[in-house]
Amino acid sequence: MAQAVITAAPGARRPFNSEVELETSANCLVNGFVPKPGMLYLGERGLEFRGESTFAQRVAWDDVELVSCDIFRGHVRTMDVHTSLGDVVALTVDDDIEALRTMAAHVGRDKVENVNEVAPVEQPAGGLLSRLRGLFG
Repeated sequence: MAQAVITAAPGARRPFNSEVELETSANCLVNGFVPKPGMLYLGERGLEFRGESTFAQRVAWDDVELVSCDIFRGHVRTMDVHTSLGDVVALTVDDDIEALRTMAAHVGRDKVENVNEVAPVEQPAGGLLSRLRGLFG
């Protein structure tokens, strides 16, 4: 595919997938923080986000390099879909766990990571407790 993330033309509402496995409401975070409400469709060809206006994003499963998720207390806060051309589609999804399972079934579990498990979990040197012990013995 020539372009990893395809932005659909305004007014073009042709479906990307002929079979939709999961349909759920979601927000696509444009530029990482401006939410665009709409619907997320996961099917046999890839994922498609259709905004309530003319905004749309499409990513084929073959172009997905990584799905990084921020998982906290059993809920997925955000999903970042990284493509082979370096594009990132940031999503917040209502049916988050089911969407993550569907994505993992298509791209493989090895391409799905929890950013909280990848980040270092060690305390910075000289945590509060050790500093208090140093002050008060």
